[in-house]
Amino acid sequence: MQFNNCSIMDEEDILDILSGDYTVKASDARRIISSLSSKLENYRISAAKYKAMFYGKHNLAEKLEMQERENLDARIGEWDGFCYASWRAEAKFRTLEDMLKDGFLNEKEYEICDIRECC
Repeated sequence: MQFNNCSIMDEEDILDILSGDYTVKASDARRIISSLSSKLENYRISAAKYKAMFYGKHNLAEKLEMQERENLDARIGEWDGFCYASWRAEAKFRTLEDMLKDGFLNEKEYEICDIRECC
């Protein structure tokens, strides 16, 4: 997996490392990896949001803020342990690339969201 010009181990490599520890089961390792990858995507969206605010692109920052909230709702799910929330049932977790592919961002906005080149 390639992210911001940095090489990150793929899921199978991390599973091999985590499974070597007898206290970690493969299912736990998959859950940990999934959680970490979704947190990483939320950090990318947050960084892009702050970059957009820095450059005065407030409409773009609003879009990213709304997607950040939707990603959180998607991670929680429709049942949070206390109550059912219908708006979370329809929430979809999207990365910046998914937002571009689904038409929530155009090419120019996506280029602004590129956090590799800042300031």
